[in-house]
Amino acid sequence: MSKYESYIVGYYGMQNTGDDALLAATIQGVKSYFGHKRVLVSSNAKAVTFDSSIDVARLHSTPRFPGQNRLIHYANAVRSKRVVFGGGSVLHSARDLDLKRHLIALSSEKKGYALGVGIEAFRTLQDEKACTRFLNACELVATRDKASYDLATSIAPSANIIEAFDLAPMIAANSSLTTSVPRKGLAINLCPLVIDAMGSRDVACEQKLIDSLARAVQLLWYQTKEDVTLISFNGHNVHGDDGLLVRLQQAIGHRIPVRFVGYNPNPFNALSLMREFKVVVGMRLHCNVFAYLANTPSVSLHYHPKSEAWSNQIGVPEKYQLNAFSCSAQSILDAILSIVDLDEKTASMPVESAVQKAQLNWEFAL
Repeated sequence: MSKYESYIVGYYGMQNTGDDALLAATIQGVKSYFGHKRVLVSSNAKAVTFDSSIDVARLHSTPRFPGQNRLIHYANAVRSKRVVFGGGSVLHSARDLDLKRHLIALSSEKKGYALGVGIEAFRTLQDEKACTRFLNACELVATRDKASYDLATSIAPSANIIEAFDLAPMIAANSSLTTSVPRKGLAINLCPLVIDAMGSRDVACEQKLIDSLARAVQLLWYQTKEDVTLISFNGHNVHGDDGLLVRLQQAIGHRIPVRFVGYNPNPFNALSLMREFKVVVGMRLHCNVFAYLANTPSVSLHYHPKSEAWSNQIGVPEKYQLNAFSCSAQSILDAILSIVDLDEKTASMPVESAVQKAQLNWEFAL
């Protein structure tokens, strides 16, 4: 008999609040919909801080020998009935996709579920062919948006693929999170402007965005005296948000009080924090997802198609969707003031509907 009923695989334990939310939603799904109690998670962290009942198979940020993490994955799949790939843009490189397919084959039920996933244009034909093999190997593939669905069905027309939703809204399926609380101030999240799969950054546009945000904050402060909070949704020392936020704080200047909130490994605490603000200016996709789930109006700084797709899914007006590469201080300020002055919501889809759409990932998996 397999020791674990589900082996959950993803980019977890990387100090990314969005991935933490996807993990929390995936754990909730395997427990509630699959009825699984014996669950194993692959992670770079030592433990799942928000659920002590989950066993963690820790991966190595710096493996001692080539293939060490691959062997850990293989051993975990052998001990598990099925493999669940929970959320995120996880279907891209041939090497990674072939690994995922191997894990399905090694599990005792030979079943794999890719739920709430995003698929983007492939860098090479080899990557595309590997994704086709993976999609065909899965029991179910549930994409988080229409673009991912269209791409998936075009390369694997016979695979079991549905269009669903981002998994993260499932963590808001708790009435206590909708309780009204006093709100004040502005929260801002920034992340690196990555322009290719190799992690290259547009440094010039990053600086321009920092300058525009700093000027918008200064103008807002002199008009409203609203509190300012900078929030990190990724604490990674290279790919994280902290460096840009520190630069933004310096550009704003010492005359305006600014609070800095670092990465929180518990996504439920991060969601609760988002309920404190009048408005959020968010760059990372899941910063804006969290703001939406907390019923906090947000201005999205788009730097990737996935964030634009999310905004369109939940019905965000165009005036609250800004291009991170080109937005001006005035456009940022106008969007913020429109929310503050009009007390306007920035999404037409009710949160309850988003939760139901997120649950489709699991309902089709039964």
